Amino acid sequence: MEININFKKILIATCFAGFLAISMYTLLPNFVFADPLQLKETKQETIINLDIDELKENYFLKVSGSTLNTRLTGNIKLNGIIISEITDNSTEISISPLLKKGKNTVDITGSYTPTTSGFKVELTGPNTQISQENTGNGNIRNTLIIYVE
Repeated sequence: MEININFKKILIATCFAGFLAISMYTLLPNFVFADPLQLKETKQETIINLDIDELKENYFLKVSGSTLNTRLTGNIKLNGIIISEITDNSTEISISPLLKKGKNTVDITGSYTPTTSGFKVELTGPNTQISQENTGNGNIRNTLIIYVE
């Protein structure tokens, strides 16, 4: 058995591959390769404006699993202070008496299982119905910024 190695073809192929690799950085300087860690961590943020008179009525914040077998764990913070724990399949709180005039930041963090399911965040009140559903990675990272005027 005889093996013929054509060094000239190997050298040309190697040079061509090197040229392609170098040209990617010069021809595509704004091309972004996705970071797998960045893809796993997503954060949903929503801005809401409310009139202070509307807070005389109840506004409810609900965090729930997308299916009956979804289990949630985590916290709901208002302006950096834990106001409720997220447990089981659903947690609902009245948020009206906790909001102050100005900017209010509600951070909802935690996790859910199974990771193939998802979760929903809902804010309901007079003339207001906001609902966000998220799926995919097992992490809960939502922020509601509520401006009370």
